[in-house]
Amino acid sequence: MAVVPGIVDGHIHPFWPDHVAGADLTRCATLAELRAALASERERSDGGWVRGSGVDYGVFRDTGISGELLDQAVGGEPAVITIMDQHTALATPRALELAGVSGRAGRSGGERRGSPARSAQRHASQCGVRA
Repeated sequence: MAVVPGIVDGHIHPFWPDHVAGADLTRCATLAELRAALASERERSDGGWVRGSGVDYGVFRDTGISGELLDQAVGGEPAVITIMDQHTALATPRALELAGVSGRAGRSGGERRGSPARSAQRHASQCGVRA
């Protein structure tokens, strides 16, 4: 019998006010619910950036993660949402354009078919698309 240490990753995620700005997406269980919440937030944003936080990865289980999935709900306005773990942000094409993100991107959870990354992992990556 061998005794091996357990893998323990004790860390915290402090939430800065701008990390949880906009629509509360924690109750969105489907892509349709997410789109509806973002459409409502778009009306409140008065033509500015649309933001939301707290969506679960499961919302994208059937589609994969892509900012293009949110584009119609926000009417082409720039939008950035954060996933519930605060490790991933998801930006619409307009948000990426305004942030100067273009061309082929490096490794990203949302990268598909060689297009610009649609999800930015880690806080440092998210800074470029914060509203």
